[in-house]
Amino acid sequence: LPTTGPYMLKDVFPKLLNDRTPPSDPNIWECSRLAVEGEDSHRTGLAAKAMTSAELFCGAAEFFLSRGIHSALGVFDASAGRVFARFEIRPEWRAGPYQINDSSAMAGLFKINQQGLKRTQAIAGIASSVLAQPQFPSASVPNSAPYLTTNPQ
Repeated sequence: LPTTGPYMLKDVFPKLLNDRTPPSDPNIWECSRLAVEGEDSHRTGLAAKAMTSAELFCGAAEFFLSRGIHSALGVFDASAGRVFARFEIRPEWRAGPYQINDSSAMAGLFKINQQGLKRTQAIAGIASSVLAQPQFPSASVPNSAPYLTTNPQ
């Protein structure tokens, strides 16, 4: 979410800002609530979660860079912090940890740039864009999407 409107760090967890003024900038977005679960046909366990996390980070960076967004602000826990560190994703500033209910919460501001994207791609072994659109033969794309329509009964 752009930080020009309501967002979690400013409105729910302002303590995590450590007396910083909450950003309000169309080119700083909040990216909290990171959640990765599951396995795929090629990866299992922690390897699956780590690779999925790296793909998520790279996809977010690609999206942000394509739209001129230069920073991401986030609320995260210690587990997410360890995943960031694994891929050398370091916040420009970090606040916390603070105990919130049963979790240790932190906040950080992450600069988004090509160098960081390339570093994460290299560490994760990602060779190209994770946002590249797959090419489908025209016959495989339905003319309509009945699964998206409402069928009143």
